[in-house]
Amino acid sequence: MNRFEGCRFEHWADNNGVLHMIFTGTALDRYVMLDHCAFIGGGSNSGATTALLAMTTTGTMGGSVLMWDCWLYGSTDWAADYTMLEALGNMTIATSTDAGLSAPVAV
Repeated sequence: MNRFEGCRFEHWADNNGVLHMIFTGTALDRYVMLDHCAFIGGGSNSGATTALLAMTTTGTMGGSVLMWDCWLYGSTDWAADYTMLEALGNMTIATSTDAGLSAPVAV
């Protein structure tokens, strides 16, 4: 069980396949808590390439990724598989596939 508080996970790349975190196989034991963490990619505003995903996750990785009020910038989405990914607190966008994206919420 790991907890990351107030961390910044940053990258700048010219490849849209770059990831902030990779969870493969049975990589987790119970959970990893990401508490108020920012995942920042260079994005196209800085001359970098916008990443497709922030992390890889699988339904069989042995635990959950718990994101408590995390933010995502410079990536299109958190992950392709949301089976073991949980958004907690007041993420910017509350829907499962857009949770935490730094974007306005349509009303």
